[in-house]
Amino acid sequence: MRLPLLSGRLMSPPVAGDVTLTLDQDFLLNSGSTIARAAKKGPVPTFTRASDAGSFISTGVFALVGANDLPRFAHDPADSNAQLGLLIEEVRTNVCLQSDDLETTWVNPGSSTTITADAGTAATGNVTADDVKHTISTNSLQQLITATDNTVYTISAVVQQGDTGSHDWVKMAWLDHSDGDNGFEAWFDLSTGNVGTAQATGTGSYTASSVFMTDIGGGRYRIGATGQIVSGQTDARFEIINTTADAVDTAETTNSVYWSSLQAEIGTFASSIIPTTTASVTRAAETCSTTDVSWAADGVGTFVAEAVAVGQDSATLFSLNDGSTSDDINSYWLTTNGNMATRKTAGTDGDAQATAVNWAVGVSQKIAFAYATNDIALSVGGAAVITDSSADPPAKADITTFKIGGAATATLWWNETIKSIKYYNVRKADTFLVAETT
Repeated sequence: MRLPLLSGRLMSPPVAGDVTLTLDQDFLLNSGSTIARAAKKGPVPTFTRASDAGSFISTGVFALVGANDLPRFAHDPADSNAQLGLLIEEVRTNVCLQSDDLETTWVNPGSSTTITADAGTAATGNVTADDVKHTISTNSLQQLITATDNTVYTISAVVQQGDTGSHDWVKMAWLDHSDGDNGFEAWFDLSTGNVGTAQATGTGSYTASSVFMTDIGGGRYRIGATGQIVSGQTDARFEIINTTADAVDTAETTNSVYWSSLQAEIGTFASSIIPTTTASVTRAAETCSTTDVSWAADGVGTFVAEAVAVGQDSATLFSLNDGSTSDDINSYWLTTNGNMATRKTAGTDGDAQATAVNWAVGVSQKIAFAYATNDIALSVGGAAVITDSSADPPAKADITTFKIGGAATATLWWNETIKSIKYYNVRKADTFLVAETT
C-alpha cells in the first residue's frame, strides 16, 4: 500500500509514542475534575477521604469540594489561577473555633477593640472577613485553647489591609495563657508581603524557618508560624494584634485589618484552610492508590514526576510496594543534611538510595528516578545523576500496590500538590533523566 502524496512527496507515517511509557498520571486539571481524568495511561487510581475538604479553585477563591472522596485539584489565586495539581494531605484538626467570626469565642480584653463583622472579602470570595481596629495601644484579640502538652502547633490566618487606612504590621502568637508568655510569636508586613521577626518567647520554642506569608490574591495573604508553648502547660492562647511596627506588641490605633480563616493545628507546617464555627473541625486523611500494577516491569523501571515539596521529613511522593515496606520502591523528601530529594529502593535482600540536595520547599520541581538490579540513578532539576550500585529491586510478583502522595503504610503523606507521575518499563539512560528534569 502506497502512502499518500503531499506536494509530490511521500507523507511520513505518524511517529509512535514511547512504547515504554506504561503509566501516565497528569494531575494538572481544573478544580471539580474526577480522578479518572488524570489517568492518561494505566489504571484509574482510587481516591478516598472520609470528610469534606477545600482548596483554591479555578475561580481564585477557596471552596470546599462539597462531598467526601472528591479529589482536590488546586489552583494558585496569585498566578492567574494556574493549575497546581492534586493536593493530598494527612489528617488535621483546626482547634481554633469561629475561624471567621472574631465576635464569638474570641476574647476582647477591655472591650476596646472594635470588630466589624463581615466587612471584608475572605479567601472564599464571600464578605465574611472581620475588620479589626484597636482603640488603645495595649489591645489584642485572644482565644483560649486547651492544647496537647509538649506538642508542636502551627497557627495561621488570612489578613488584608482593612477599612480604615493602609495598615502595615500584624502579629500572631501562640502563648502559655497562665503567664502570657512561653510560646512563639511572628510579625508580618502587609504593605510589602514580607515576614518580619519570628521568635520564641520565654521558655517556649519556635520552629526555625517555619514562618510564611503567601500571596493568595486580591491583596490578601495567608500567614503562619510553628512552635510550642512551654512543656507541662496546656492552657494555650492564640493572640492577634495589629501592631505599630515589627517586633513590638504596641497596638496601632489608626488603621484596621481584615482577619479571617484563623487556624491552630497540631503539626510542623500549615495545612490547607479548615473553616470552623462552634466546634473544632477535622479534615480526614486522603489516599490515592491502585492495586492494578500490570504496567510495572519486573525489577526495573523509570519514574518521572513533578511536584511541590512541603518540607516534611520523609514525606512520600509515590510508593510501588507489597502493602508494606518489605518490598518497596519509593520517592520521598529528606531533611538530613539539608533539603534533599531522595529515591530509595528496598528489596527483600536490602535497600539502597540515591540522594540529591536540590529540592527547595514550596518550589515545583521535576525529578526522574531509574532503577534496576544494583543500579539506581536520580536527577532533580536537570542536575547530574546521583547513583547507587547496591540495589535489589523487588520482583514484580511481590508488588501489589501503587500509592500516590503517601507511603506504603498509612503515614508520611506528601502534603502538597503533585502535577504528574509517569513510569517507563525500562531503565532509561542517565541522559534521559537529566533531559526530563531540565
